[in-house]
Amino acid sequence: MGAVVAAGLVVYLHGDNKPSETSTPGGTQVAAMAKAATAAGYAFALAVSPTSTWWMRGTADQSVRTVAPQTAALRSFLPALAAEVGVRASELVIVGHSGGAEAITLHLARTGVAWAGGRARFVAIGGGTPNASHIIDTPAAFRAASPILFAGSSTGDGVGATTAAGGAWSAWRSAQRGVAAYRRAGHKARLWDTGAPSHNSYDFAGIIAQALKEMP
Repeated sequence: MGAVVAAGLVVYLHGDNKPSETSTPGGTQVAAMAKAATAAGYAFALAVSPTSTWWMRGTADQSVRTVAPQTAALRSFLPALAAEVGVRASELVIVGHSGGAEAITLHLARTGVAWAGGRARFVAIGGGTPNASHIIDTPAAFRAASPILFAGSSTGDGVGATTAAGGAWSAWRSAQRGVAAYRRAGHKARLWDTGAPSHNSYDFAGIIAQALKEMP
């Protein structure tokens, strides 16, 4: 492995609606996120799911008891990417928006964390549903060393914010439940009301910059 060239690696997981400005390598949002990461001394990577969502096997299967192939692949991909960049796996910062946030809270931070090298830092934006069916069964040392920032919006991401027909799901309420569950499990978890005007209008670069200040 080569010499460490960055303080760590920020990996961004996009939401369920792909393609979008935050899942396009040449997009302005991605460029801004990369700039925020590099300004703090971190490398930045955009991970793109081959399907429209990270955490389900398919649109008809929303069970958190099954692990989607793309979520399972992340557990191999993340440490390999860290090694390629030249940082330790324990210096990963995983940022997810909407479905990407669900990938974090339903899978990556809940179980099977050998990929993380002892710790990880997580940022869940616009969501963060806790796993109601299964406990957060990661090692206690991992939980103590792995903070989670839940960034939501009580005004712009409430009930119906993510569906044209106005469904009953609320990304803000999801974040509230998520932070409570992960605090109970032993993570240092914080809920940040960003005041974003809508589910897809978060200041992603600003959130990454703030997270790296809080979780160096």
